Amino acid sequence: MEPHWGNWGSVSGCSKTCGFGTEERTRYLIVGGVVNHEKKETQIYQCYLTNCPVDGNWTQWGGWSLCDKICGPGGIQKRVRYCADPYPSYDGKVCEGPTSETRACVNNTQCPEIPENFDISICENNNKTVWCTSHLHCVLKEKVCDRVLHCHDGSDESMCPAKFRNGKCSLFDVCKHCEHMLFLV
Repeated sequence: MEPHWGNWGSVSGCSKTCGFGTEERTRYLIVGGVVNHEKKETQIYQCYLTNCPVDGNWTQWGGWSLCDKICGPGGIQKRVRYCADPYPSYDGKVCEGPTSETRACVNNTQCPEIPENFDISICENNNKTVWCTSHLHCVLKEKVCDRVLHCHDGSDESMCPAKFRNGKCSLFDVCKHCEHMLFLV
């Protein structure tokens, strides 16, 4: 009897539980009716069962926001990050921890005082003045957004267009060719 190859064995399971792996099947040379386990042929196939879980990972922290107060103490800055580097998918874990953090900001600009002899009645029903946010003071409309603080809470400058330069926003910075305009809130 001449040597011949036996039948192919069954295909093994995939070598991976997810993503791409390999599976194989083997057959052996039969010599004189006896299987020779040293002489074999193996076929290897690529297999793919399912997508592997992808755990989410945080992006780097963004830059700190502008101080939420334009003058005086007690302001807050905020920065954020996202669970998007990569996004969690295929039952992967979501990121743990906060998406934002805050810190007190150091505001070296002093807020102006309310003048001692200030008469609040000049603010009422007057189309030439604008109330400060606190409603304890008002300023003339032409003094709003003039890059000088007049309201005791800084609100006469806080909603003015801010210029964007070198990646940072500066309320009092003048630049001729700014492409970005931001508003402080």
